[in-house]
Amino acid sequence: MNHLIWPEGRPEDSYSTDSGMRARVRLFWQQLVQLWNFRSARRMRWATSIHPLIADDVEEILRRANATPPPGGWHEPRDIESEHGFGDLHVSTLSVI
Repeated sequence: MNHLIWPEGRPEDSYSTDSGMRARVRLFWQQLVQLWNFRSARRMRWATSIHPLIADDVEEILRRANATPPPGGWHEPRDIESEHGFGDLHVSTLSVI
């Protein structure tokens, strides 16, 4: 299983791994970082799929699905770069606290 973790609206800060344990450790670390900078804190997104994931593509899928936008709103619409389908994609948005 592929895991992708990033602060909401900041796909450039994403972390990708195929280890569930590494994903949980990175999520814990990123949540601590978000709490440390609480004034600019973001919720965390955690996506899983059997296919490799690209954070920009997942954010675009969420925008198209009318998900709650990140602080500052959505980016401009764009094409999805990934060549595989997203039928197995699961995305969780986790609170800062």
